This record gives sequence, structure tokens and C-alpha cells, in this order.
Amino acid sequence: MNWSGSPIDTFIIMLFTPIIAVFLYELVSELVILRLLPHMHYELRDDALCLILGAQWHTKIPYDNIASAIRKDLKNDMFSSCGFPKAGALDLIYADEGSISMYSTRLYKDVIMITTRSGVKYGISPADSDGFLKELGQILDNQRTVR
Repeated sequence: MNWSGSPIDTFIIMLFTPIIAVFLYELVSELVILRLLPHMHYELRDDALCLILGAQWHTKIPYDNIASAIRKDLKNDMFSSCGFPKAGALDLIYADEGSISMYSTRLYKDVIMITTRSGVKYGISPADSDGFLKELGQILDNQRTVR
């Protein structure tokens, strides 16, 4: 870096270099996520709900750890994270719900929010939301009955 330039030039370089680095990091991250979105799916296995985003990212939520699963429209305002292009993966922040680990092709409308007993929240968007909620509800009812 050339420090012999004017102080204004040095200030501008020092100000915009981190901004450009963060922008490039976000852009590359989103492109990787977009590549994996077609492989995103959810599996209701014998012991847990599995949220799968390619081979790299997956989360296993044991049924006995699920406190609730509801369909919700999340609040979209200036305090919320944004996704590109209107799809989310990994942790995003929402003004009305806080941090949600998203495994979803939708960011705000018609998201199924799963909350664990420890307070961790996951957002998903199965193709058949009604069927998914019904099947998950049956599994959770069976889990509670067996205990």
C-alpha cells in the first residue's frame, strides 16, 4: 500500500477495502448456496427430522427436541437479513423472530418454523407444506404417546 498519497486517498482506500472484501465474501457464499439449493430437502426419519442442503450442510433435529412446528409469514423490514435471490440458507436474522437457521427456498412468506426445546429456530419450505406438517404432527404425537 502506498502511504505517500494524499490522506483522503488513504482514508478512502482504508474505508472501502473491507467493504469490498465483505461484499465479495457474501457474493461467493450466496453463489455456493444457490448451487446447493436444488439439492435441498427434508427427511422425516425414524429418530429425527433431517434438514439437508447438499452433502455439505445438514442438521438432524431429534423429534423429542421439537417444541413446535408452525407455518408463519416472517417480518421483512430493514432490520432483517436479506437473501439472494429470495432464498435462504444458514443463519438469517428476522426482526420479529431473531436468528433462524434457514433451509428454505422462501425467506418471508409461508415458511414452516420449527422451534426446538432449547430455543433454536429452523425455517423450511417443503413443496407440500400441509402434508409435511400433517406427517410431522403424527410423528410428534406418536413420540409423545410412547413416552
